[in-house]
Formats: sequence, C-alpha cells, structure tokens
Amino acid sequence: MKKVLAEVLELSEFDENIFLEQVEVIYVPKSYTLEIHLYDGRVITQDCPNVGHSYEKKNKIYENLVEGVDSQ
Repeated sequence: MKKVLAEVLELSEFDENIFLEQVEVIYVPKSYTLEIHLYDGRVITQDCPNVGHSYEKKNKIYENLVEGVDSQ
C-alpha cells in the first residue's frame, strides 16, 4: 500500500509526513482498490494489489502463534 501511496503522491518512496499533510481519507470501495481523497480536493482511484499477505505467509504467522501458545 505504501508503494501505491508514494506513486499517487508522486514520491520516490513513501513519506509519512507528506502523506499526513496531503491525504484526508482513504476508502476501499472494492477489493484491491483505493479511493484516496486529498486535501486539495482531488480524488484518486488506484488499484492496490495484495502483495504482502500470501496464504503461505499467513499460514506461517499462524503456525508461529500456535507454537508460542503450546510452549507456555
């Protein structure tokens, strides 16, 4: 998501301070789509593919949580 927001804000990389100054609100009207409302009045709709939480990654996180509970 940060990569998409950096592109929308025309930045080479995500900058939290610029984001907070320029972005009023973000809506998710449908899966993998962001509707970004900027303080200057523009509304930008942008695709935002899910690249960070694959099934394998979620499963590994779950396994680590279960192992932590079992060891207590």
